Amino acid sequence: MGWSESRTGERRRDPRVEPCGRVLIGPRPHGSQEEGSLVDVSACGLRLVAERLSVGTGLAVGLEIHLTDTVGIGGRERCVLEGTGRVVWVRTEEGRCEAGVRFDEPMRVRSPFDPLA
Repeated sequence: MGWSESRTGERRRDPRVEPCGRVLIGPRPHGSQEEGSLVDVSACGLRLVAERLSVGTGLAVGLEIHLTDTVGIGGRERCVLEGTGRVVWVRTEEGRCEAGVRFDEPMRVRSPFDPLA
């Protein structure tokens, strides 16, 4: 077994942490933002779900990811990530819309209490 195979095996055994938070997504450079729930996030992109989304495949979007603390009362925001991306796919079924977005660049960290936000 080679190094890459052993690393892959180790990674698959690692317990995954489910992200908790909300995503604000909207057409770039200007457009109204819609809100969805964060389903999954990686270094390359994210997946979100909402009741409805007006974004379509291939659309350039602005993103704000509001990560919340799952421990404690009220789900207090831990941090806000912001950046840009492109919608890769959209699925709509039974009153639920799911979308995958690939990041254009690394997301920037912003304090949830940033007075300039």
